[in-house]
Amino acid sequence: MTALAELEHRKMLQVLVTLLEKPLHFRELNRRVGGSSNTLNKALKNLEKLNLVKEIEKDEFPFLRIIALTDKGVKVAELLKQIEKLISE
Repeated sequence: MTALAELEHRKMLQVLVTLLEKPLHFRELNRRVGGSSNTLNKALKNLEKLNLVKEIEKDEFPFLRIIALTDKGVKVAELLKQIEKLISE
């Protein structure tokens, strides 16, 4: 399966575009993207394997799971936004 085909599965494209705005707590990302937390977890694991997102863990209370784009993820998300803009013109 190609990397592009991988991105088509389970909200991965939507996650990338959503995180372009700013890193988000897992629950907030799930609220914005919609669907089950299980589906989002699977999408995030696949995006991590592709080196497009990373998890930032806080060492202090409250221990939040913050999801952010990697440098590569930012580039891909910016391209996706450009594609989205071209399609909607």
